[in-house]
Amino acid sequence: MKILTLCTLFFFSISLSQAQITRPWFKVVPEHEAHSSWGQARDHELDPDSIKCLVWNIKKTEMSPWNIEYMIYGFDKNLHLIQEAFKNERFNSTLNLFQNMRWDMATSMLYRKQNNTPTGTLIGSTAEAVEAWASHSPDTEIVVQTPKANIFTKYRIRNTDQTLLAISVHGINITSLSAFKRHMNQIADEIRGHEGPVVFAGDFNTRTAKRTNYIKKQMQLLGLNEVEFVNGEHRMTWPLSSSYLDLAFVRGLEVKEAEVLKHSRGSDHKPMVMTLKLSAANEPQSTLLGLRN
Repeated sequence: MKILTLCTLFFFSISLSQAQITRPWFKVVPEHEAHSSWGQARDHELDPDSIKCLVWNIKKTEMSPWNIEYMIYGFDKNLHLIQEAFKNERFNSTLNLFQNMRWDMATSMLYRKQNNTPTGTLIGSTAEAVEAWASHSPDTEIVVQTPKANIFTKYRIRNTDQTLLAISVHGINITSLSAFKRHMNQIADEIRGHEGPVVFAGDFNTRTAKRTNYIKKQMQLLGLNEVEFVNGEHRMTWPLSSSYLDLAFVRGLEVKEAEVLKHSRGSDHKPMVMTLKLSAANEPQSTLLGLRN
């Protein structure tokens, strides 16, 4: 017990020291200022028979082929669910090539030493959002003491009275399991309040079996199914485990196609692409309960 206590104190002192070093690099954006949007979508509704999605942690555009790959992978997609969006010149010039799209971003922090460049999660869409909002994770990363940002958007679906809720997530990472649960519960509360179809995807940082099992069970209780990718083994895993970090869940939607773009070199994460359609059996799910413990 004494050794464990000393190790804990040592880790805490290292984390505190590191936070004091890195905190001047970052400026956390207040949650009420986290949401931003730009661009105008070409459509007012999504096609119920074909909703094409790109899901990708883009590693802040750091890797050289990123912009070329993004143009290729994203050009025909209706929804872009992005993590580690980074609004530098390279990012902005690449997204500007996508005409007739709306972009909604949730900013977690600004990089002070890079012209206060915002970073966070992003959703791009070919349909105008009827509602969009952002939130910060309840907890912060231990070392840098910054939150993760969640972006939520809703879209009308053609010839229906349904709206689709889309969520791009970057899960809290170097924290306790309980902090991860609080982050996932926060998002589950938003899903619980929505009766229509849902697509919830991104880099969950499910680096342990306990994290993975928790989010899968919670989504199951909320009526969401995990998307099975035909070559899902090419997704990024945590170095010390075989747990996949990138996941996708849907409700009220059928998965027509789902693939990992294994040859991509534009990020340390491989892009995931899906084609979805509205389920014929789409029923309100408001009575389902999420996991709370």
